[in-house]
Amino acid sequence: MIVTEDDLTNELYLNDGEGFFTDASDRLPVEGRSNAALVADLDGDGAADILIGNNGQNNLLLNDGDGFFVDATDRLPTRRDITQDIELGDIDGDLDLLVGNEGANQLLLNDGNGFFAADQPDRLPLRADTEETREADLGDADGDGDLDIYLANVVLFNRNGTLSPQNRLLLNDGGGFFTDVTAAQLPQDQGNSFDGDFIDLDQDGDLDLITANALPSDLYRAYLNDGSGTFTEETAALLPPGLAGEGFDIEAANFNQDGRLDLFLCSRGGMDRLLHGRRRATAVEGTTALGPEQLSLEQNVPNPFNSDTVIRFTLPVASRIRLSLYNLAGQQAATLAEGFHPSGLYSVRWGGRNYSGQELASGLYIYSLQVGRRAETRKLLLLR
Repeated sequence: MIVTEDDLTNELYLNDGEGFFTDASDRLPVEGRSNAALVADLDGDGAADILIGNNGQNNLLLNDGDGFFVDATDRLPTRRDITQDIELGDIDGDLDLLVGNEGANQLLLNDGNGFFAADQPDRLPLRADTEETREADLGDADGDGDLDIYLANVVLFNRNGTLSPQNRLLLNDGGGFFTDVTAAQLPQDQGNSFDGDFIDLDQDGDLDLITANALPSDLYRAYLNDGSGTFTEETAALLPPGLAGEGFDIEAANFNQDGRLDLFLCSRGGMDRLLHGRRRATAVEGTTALGPEQLSLEQNVPNPFNSDTVIRFTLPVASRIRLSLYNLAGQQAATLAEGFHPSGLYSVRWGGRNYSGQELASGLYIYSLQVGRRAETRKLLLLR
């Protein structure tokens, strides 16, 4: 899925299973000036849907089950924004949406059936002035088991000197209401950040931060978490010197399959860089080719089942994960595994019961593995 801002033509390519792609862009029923896209099962039917962030009204496209998409934009609030990023996460018991805008950001809550409503005044603190957000990220910054928010900001279209590109950290109170703790827990950052991500840089089990910035003298910054959501800049200790260009995007994975976290830094006007992790709290520049990511969520065995079943998943790098179970209405029925896990193969046995220990009714359910910004989803059939 590729979205474009300039030529107003979004593109969809289908993989034949062997790494060859066929143009299926005619399956997309909408066009727009687009900057962001999210692919996930948003209505709980087991098929991947598409959410597109536009300069204008955002679009929700529901999969009919055969890979063709129906415009369901009426399930979103009617609002014209300049959306730069969209993130998916469980804020209140189902899959909700965080929308990063050039203007007021939005938190869109799922009603459990794939319809989304804005709930900003009560839950998401907004800045008094205009906030130009280029990247919004969800992660458990303070280690209390719920999702917090990091906003990477710029000042590109409001250059009168009255606005600030300061990035922001918003902590979740456990009920999906957020408090701005930027002043107390996040260093000052005026670098115009095009990207900012929660990543466990030093592999100590908590989420650190890294930003990609537009200032040539200050391309990338790295911040270490003290475990409670307070961050200290440690760029010199973590990243090599001499990175040129303007920082634009960051991706993290175990690219060379050595069990350590690597970074791929995308620059505008300079060379992209691959940094191989060599030891704890250190990354050094590498030159080997990128390898495949091996995150996987396997089909449960047995399936169908009537007593218990086993779900296996593989993590290529130590990560904070959540394995959740949903009914077809998108309502969360159980959390099967969560928290920080070292890299490796995991097995989870589930006995068909919900949060309260009650047996669930026979039927089709969705189980989803969320690892950072990625989610893998499969279906299982429970027969009583």
